[in-house]
Amino acid sequence: YNLGNSLYREGRPGHAVLSWQRALVLQPRDADALANMERVRGELGIALEIPGRSGPLFINASLSEKEQAWMAAFFWAVLGVVGVRGLRRRSFSWGIPTLLTGVPAVYLSLSVVLSQSAPSLAVVLGGEQSLRSALGGGGVEISRLLEGSVVTIQESSGEYVLVQAAAGQSGWLQMKAVGKVDAASEFPL
Repeated sequence: YNLGNSLYREGRPGHAVLSWQRALVLQPRDADALANMERVRGELGIALEIPGRSGPLFINASLSEKEQAWMAAFFWAVLGVVGVRGLRRRSFSWGIPTLLTGVPAVYLSLSVVLSQSAPSLAVVLGGEQSLRSALGGGGVEISRLLEGSVVTIQESSGEYVLVQAAAGQSGWLQMKAVGKVDAASEFPL
């Protein structure tokens, strides 16, 4: 979050948006990062349609992957403890304990697995970029993407990536023209 603020003050709005997007991956409820990103994207004239982390399970938008994994582990542990206690008792009903611990454990585990397989997000860096229909300088220009635009990476080939813009157009950009939102990847300074 603070890196984004510093980059914005240096006049690097694309890098600032990338930093705030990464902050939101780690802390999806960070209102300051979201507000700053929305303000800068508005200043740049970019629609606020950001491909989200929601996926098929809504919980991805409010909890980080790490929080979901810890919660899933907690529910699995509670289910295990309840199961061991249930095996020791002769008259034990599995219905309610399984429902209260097993369903959240499965749901959270599934959410973590699905978010791992979700396509990568990236932010356009370094000014306006030409989205092309073919690799390299070939192909026709499909559209222009403004610095700070959030795109979804569909495929990579050498120094180029096939991306889908928020408006739905797909095309090729140079890899160095985008920064991956993945918090584990190297930050392009």
